[in-house]
Amino acid sequence: MTIVQELKKPNINKKPDFTTGSILNNCFKFNCIKCESELELNLENQIKNLWLGKTENINVEEEIEAKTFYRIGQFRKATDGGLAVFDKIKCEKCKAEYVTYCGVNEFSNSAYNVIVQGIALIEE
Repeated sequence: MTIVQELKKPNINKKPDFTTGSILNNCFKFNCIKCESELELNLENQIKNLWLGKTENINVEEEIEAKTFYRIGQFRKATDGGLAVFDKIKCEKCKAEYVTYCGVNEFSNSAYNVIVQGIALIEE
C-alpha cells in the first residue's frame, strides 16, 4: 500500500464528527478525488472496531503502514487523545481506494466520540 494523496490531515483541535446517541448522521461523507462520487465512512463501525484498531476491510500489513504514516505508536494513541482505528473505503465507480484514520474516545461508560483524523488515497 502506498499513500498517494491526503484528503484530510490530522488536527488536534477537531471537534467530534459523531457522538454516541447523536441523532445526526453516523456517516462521514467525502468525495472521491478521481471521479467525484460520494463515499461514506460508517462512524459506528469505527466504534465497534475500537479494541481491534482496524476494521475487516484493512489487513494487518496495511494497518502497519497506516500507523507508520500517521505516526501512531505502540499504544495506538490518536492525535485527539482517543484510540486510532483504521479502515479502507473503495469507490465503486472508479475503484479508487482510501485508507481512513479515526480517533475514537470513550468519554463516559459506553459513550464515544469519533473524530475523522485522516483520509488518504492509496495504491497497492
